[in-house]
Amino acid sequence: MITNRHLKELILPILIILLSLFNFSKYITSINIFGLLTTIIGLIGVAIFFLKKGNPNLFFKIWVFSQFPAVYSENIELLENGIRFFKETPILNTNQIINLKLGLNFGIGNNTNLHIGIYLIPLAYLGIYKLTVVSHLVNKEIEFFPIKNETEFENRFPINGRVLKRVELGREKDWLLIECDDEISIDNIKTKNVLIKPKDEKTFGKKKNIVSYLRLVKENMETPDVINHKDEYPFYEWMSIKLK
Repeated sequence: MITNRHLKELILPILIILLSLFNFSKYITSINIFGLLTTIIGLIGVAIFFLKKGNPNLFFKIWVFSQFPAVYSENIELLENGIRFFKETPILNTNQIINLKLGLNFGIGNNTNLHIGIYLIPLAYLGIYKLTVVSHLVNKEIEFFPIKNETEFENRFPINGRVLKRVELGREKDWLLIECDDEISIDNIKTKNVLIKPKDEKTFGKKKNIVSYLRLVKENMETPDVINHKDEYPFYEWMSIKLK
């Protein structure tokens, strides 16, 4: 059964599919190359996401940020019956369906205005994107090191582990439950499971180590998707963590 949390992680891929179906023909008929390219990039990310190959988050990020610019020309034509007709020509304009923006119009002659601004809807996409970024880390292997030369942990480093799932800890979203390859020993606690979360809202990657919170999950303690009492999962040290 798919849990509500898993459903949340599918919101962005499904949203991209639905918006792409709506916009594909529009971008072809209006000869909007940037809009068409944005749609294709989003669909590539969706395919990679469901196939669990490569890094879909890069494509999702491009899909989101490419929709902020609102640059287009607007030609005003006066019809014979006195009605004014506005024709928009996209320049850098890849918005998906909903047209909510801030910007300025500049007259450039021949009854034509140049609009330069930003769309606001992609701000909502950013929040959804964060769910997808974290979910993609499930089943990835990590390794972590102490930041200080002297550490309270009795283990040798690096310690390797695997991401089991995303957890909400005391209303703090995007913690990750890690199963370590070897048992961790510290302060009379021995366990193979820990909770980690990057400092400063950064994202774990292979290229560099990220400073992270680390909390211990005591042996035989259940770890639900939503944890209300984070004091039951003690914090000991900052750790330096990266994907393998």
